[in-house]
Amino acid sequence: HTMSHELDPRHVPVGCGGDVYPIVGGGMYPAGAASDDEGADRAPLLARRGAAAVPACTEDDGVDPQRATMATLLNLVALVCYLILLHMSGDWSSWKAATCLPDKCFCEKPRDSLVRQPSNTISNIAFVIVGSIVLSVKFTVDPAQKSLVLFRNFTCVYGASSVILGFMSGFFHTSLTFVGQWCDVQGMYLVVCAIIALDLVRLKVIGTGGLTAVWFLLSLFTGVIQYADPTLRRYLFAFLVGTALVLDVYAQYKTKSSCKAVWMKAALISLGVSYFVWELDLRHIVCWPTSSFQLHAFWHAGTALTVACMYKYFYTGRSNLCGAERVQYAVN
Repeated sequence: HTMSHELDPRHVPVGCGGDVYPIVGGGMYPAGAASDDEGADRAPLLARRGAAAVPACTEDDGVDPQRATMATLLNLVALVCYLILLHMSGDWSSWKAATCLPDKCFCEKPRDSLVRQPSNTISNIAFVIVGSIVLSVKFTVDPAQKSLVLFRNFTCVYGASSVILGFMSGFFHTSLTFVGQWCDVQGMYLVVCAIIALDLVRLKVIGTGGLTAVWFLLSLFTGVIQYADPTLRRYLFAFLVGTALVLDVYAQYKTKSSCKAVWMKAALISLGVSYFVWELDLRHIVCWPTSSFQLHAFWHAGTALTVACMYKYFYTGRSNLCGAERVQYAVN
């Protein structure tokens, strides 16, 4: 006959680093423990005993070589584009200026050239690097497993958001235009909206297939707001970050997923330190206007690290982001 057993979300199938595996009759045996099939691979053992559970992930998980190659090329293209722009002449006088001009666009002194803030521009490659690495991640997905399907969708949206952020923020610091200013802030919204959309799925507010649509709609809505009233853009970003944090804490409580909190803590520490540095730079407390070393560039690197840590946080719990999934296995 067939039995149904709900797996403890902390105890995941072979390949995800879990330390307990389901066996016939709903029992468990620890990783490395002796069994009547001692020395055999645990996945075949489950199959021999009639288990129909789909492995949450496999040892093939990691970085896809082809995607990694494309990611490397993407970063090289970004770097070459910057170097080309740096040696081109031109100005942005025909464009509407950013609202932070003349003296509140951070510490770096605007140059009378096509690239107005070189250091603050090139440092955005950190987001492109992180996003391209995320998009390079390879893992096995079975359509029957909601959590892994969700994480696959999130990986695409989140990685793309980070890459887009890098280029959009780079455009702002290159041009110091109003359009660039909108792009800079909107890039940040894209990343946070991806996390909000993920947690809405985890909380079953929307379906798995709705993640991309909700991310797009949230991004569109926030984009309209900050364009209509630029003075709200930073408050809106703080609100989105706070919302994402609250939703994720609640989603963790509800799903009991295996996301490792250490990565969330690392992300928050990185964000906190980066924000402190951002304030020092914005208020010109620590400022070298003509130097190649700029604290705002550190902000870019630090927040890119935050983006990476948040992805790692969700990656560690990818097999059960939506909580324990019911599997069927037969008793022989």
